[in-house]
Amino acid sequence: MRSHRQLASLFVTVVAALAVPFAAAQSSDTGNVTGHVYCADTQKPARFANVRLQPVDEQEGQFSGRLGGRGGFATTGSDGSFRITGVSPGDYYADIMMPGYIQPFRGLIRNLDNLTQAERDHITAQLTRVSVAANQSANVQVMIYRGATISGTVSFDDGAPAAGVALQAFVLPSNSSAQAASGTQQQSFAGFAQTDDRGQFRLTGLADGTYIVFAAPRSIFPIYYGNTIERSHAKKLDVHAGDELPGVDIQVPAAGMHSVSGVVVSKQDGHALSRASVQLRLSSGDTGTISATTAPDGTFTFNAVPDGKFTVQISNAYDPATRTGYTSSGQALEVDGTDVSGLVVNAAPSN
Repeated sequence: MRSHRQLASLFVTVVAALAVPFAAAQSSDTGNVTGHVYCADTQKPARFANVRLQPVDEQEGQFSGRLGGRGGFATTGSDGSFRITGVSPGDYYADIMMPGYIQPFRGLIRNLDNLTQAERDHITAQLTRVSVAANQSANVQVMIYRGATISGTVSFDDGAPAAGVALQAFVLPSNSSAQAASGTQQQSFAGFAQTDDRGQFRLTGLADGTYIVFAAPRSIFPIYYGNTIERSHAKKLDVHAGDELPGVDIQVPAAGMHSVSGVVVSKQDGHALSRASVQLRLSSGDTGTISATTAPDGTFTFNAVPDGKFTVQISNAYDPATRTGYTSSGQALEVDGTDVSGLVVNAAPSN
């Protein structure tokens, strides 16, 4: 029988034998990327910025449809330098993330297929490309550019500031702004902010484009710049990199809001369904939606609904007692100057 010392020696020998070919494979199959990032407006280093390598589609010479892939990630130092090791051979774009500066890839993960060739070319022109070879070190110098800023205040209609409210900006496709605003074409997410204790916000790092902005207070419909819940009626903002656009103020209605309450029941026998998702959607087909879930007795309530025409949409309805699922269903609803109660929404069993 071998002693503990012999077993330990054998273990070290085996690990070393396995590690040598692995290390050799690592060094011969991958490369490194080093470089510096600078701010074009100050000519100073971009300190503590995030650097991500995005693969280039070899066939199109464009950025790949799969963002985040095999490239690698690093953070710049106080001199703007960075180093990424273990990078698979290939061509990449250096994607830099730093507050206030344009990040061409931002918001594109879900919208790559919706871009025109001209929009893809425009994004590519803003990116720095680097080629990585096996067992080689590539060096790249990257310049980033300050984006535009949209700022304003979100307040309630009685003048009180709306603190802690999320703001989002979306850029409209350049080929069809009208269609995108009406909801027939997908927009690209471009920025996020939150109001401070005074209701003030700043959306920064925006590239050239036409934007819509909305505030998303809890439990009510998003309010677009232009003080509307209809995306198609939102005021558009033409933005150029480096611009400052103040005074983009949004008012959240508090007066004139109504409650809508009801119960979700089985269409088969009328018993209440304790588990269901309820959405209140704009009948116009715009994207505005607020959501609730049923209580154990099948009831639901929306507490801040403006006048208008809506659809009450039921989904994911389920009866745990009978283990029965229910199909999605919708019901028209009009709110006109008063609260709505006693609404009964039927859901049909799925089998």
